Amino acid sequence: MAMLFFFLAAFFAGPLFSEVFLTPRAQAYPEQAMAMAKAWIEQAAADPSGRIAAWMKKRGEPGYIGDIYMDIDDAALPPGTIGMWDSGQKRVVTHSNLGDIDISENIAHEAGGHAWFDTQVPDIYAILPPRYAVALGMIQEICAFLYGSRESIRQHSDFYRIKETITERPSLDGGNVIYYFCRLCKYFADVNPGLGEAGAYQAACNEFAMGFLSRDSYLNYYIDKLGPINYEMMGGTKASYRPPVLNSQNGQYMASLDTIMSKYLQTAMPDGVKLTLHIKAFMAEASRQIDRVDRERAAKCLSTCAQYDAMLAQTTKKVEALGSSAKDGSTGLSDNAIAWLDALVGKPRQNPPILQALRSNSLYSSRL
Repeated sequence: MAMLFFFLAAFFAGPLFSEVFLTPRAQAYPEQAMAMAKAWIEQAAADPSGRIAAWMKKRGEPGYIGDIYMDIDDAALPPGTIGMWDSGQKRVVTHSNLGDIDISENIAHEAGGHAWFDTQVPDIYAILPPRYAVALGMIQEICAFLYGSRESIRQHSDFYRIKETITERPSLDGGNVIYYFCRLCKYFADVNPGLGEAGAYQAACNEFAMGFLSRDSYLNYYIDKLGPINYEMMGGTKASYRPPVLNSQNGQYMASLDTIMSKYLQTAMPDGVKLTLHIKAFMAEASRQIDRVDRERAAKCLSTCAQYDAMLAQTTKKVEALGSSAKDGSTGLSDNAIAWLDALVGKPRQNPPILQALRSNSLYSSRL
């Protein structure tokens, strides 16, 4: 991999250093590579203590959060998308036909949103019940859109400038996500001038998190990502192993799901914005929207979140029937994730019973 920007830094203001790398495939697109360099450096210079600047710090430098790679890989992108964050290979993928503005917005969304989020909280997807797994995916998108909105608004300031007074609470309704957020900011500023700019922004960020849960395309995407491996028993005739979501060592985490998800949602908020949403309200709305999309998916003979709920319910019955012969398999968590979770919710001397913890959850008490 070739390091990006050293030969380009002289063209831009600011004493910036880069730990952003350009893949060999991306080097075949010199115009896009120049646009990437320009976008990274301009965004970092505009916010030297921000997320994009953090990616450009050297290993060992205060504030360093890791190395990151820029790639141009059309074949890797889902149909209809212009970019993505590939967490496995630590790369921001961009489409080959993007212009300068799209490249800049993609970097803000993927590197400042998705990639940064992954440095702040661990991957716990494998231990989550289906509805929580979908909700976690939506939280990741909320993070990316809230951070990426700043660059989108900067690049299209005239389009996103709202002059009219807004007194009716905006709704997303399949419209432009960034425009919806801008209207929320204007709405809270108009209906409560005493909030001030910062107060209106905070209120808009929290409201955006709830409103974004109605975004069908992302709900469908994260329901599609659900798989049987996380909810079915594993093993053969000699031994049966619980999936991570029912691993007895994860009892404390299952009993603390609301605390954990609240931490993830707070992490999705922009820097300096306090989470005021109650996590139970957020999860109830997520579940309601999942049910709505499930009905549409069932009519198209597509898999549904409810089917994975039913799969989990069947597995809990098998675990009960097997008793002590149902062995724990993998916890589904890295050592770093376990340490992080223990620091957040505490490590008890004895884990709560996993089935009891799951059945006490408000979303699953009637589903298991």
